Amino acid sequence: MTIEEGLRQAEQGYLKIVEANSLMADATKNAFLFTWRWWLGIALIILPWTLWFMFRKKESTNRLLLAGFTSMLLSYAIESIAMSLGKWSYPFKVVPFSPMLFLPFDLSMLPVAVMFFIQLKPNINPFIKAIVFGVLGAFVLEPIFEKICFYNAKDWLHTYDFFLHSSIFLTSYWLSSMNNFEKIKSDDNTERGV
Repeated sequence: MTIEEGLRQAEQGYLKIVEANSLMADATKNAFLFTWRWWLGIALIILPWTLWFMFRKKESTNRLLLAGFTSMLLSYAIESIAMSLGKWSYPFKVVPFSPMLFLPFDLSMLPVAVMFFIQLKPNINPFIKAIVFGVLGAFVLEPIFEKICFYNAKDWLHTYDFFLHSSIFLTSYWLSSMNNFEKIKSDDNTERGV
């Protein structure tokens, strides 16, 4: 295959993605909008963050947010790969133009759960927390999401998700517990206008 043929094929793939996104947006606007599932999805976006702002350890806000944002990025990267390979999907969308993500989980439930788990009982071994986090995510939450059509595991086992959730927690925990952050200081020459 030549580069020109590859570019044409990539453009065809892109057009199919645009068409698929249009189908998902149409389903969201015409079938899902304002249903009980849609309202539940909206609540699952707003409620976790509201609870976190109320009950977070305020002196640890920055560290917790680092962990939360890390979990978001990891989740998005994993989901991009898994969905591209057809391992799972999110048939129900809350927002018409988010074909790869289930926003209530990726941008709210997962990061807030990670942050709460980190701040809750901070002296417990993080591996024990990761196991509990993985079990709750993979064997409790995901089956519930499957029953209400938020998640379709296809040929993906919940056991795999246990390891993914546990790994996301441990990575986020590790980053939030680093003590070697140093303040960024301005260069002396910059301050003098040199």
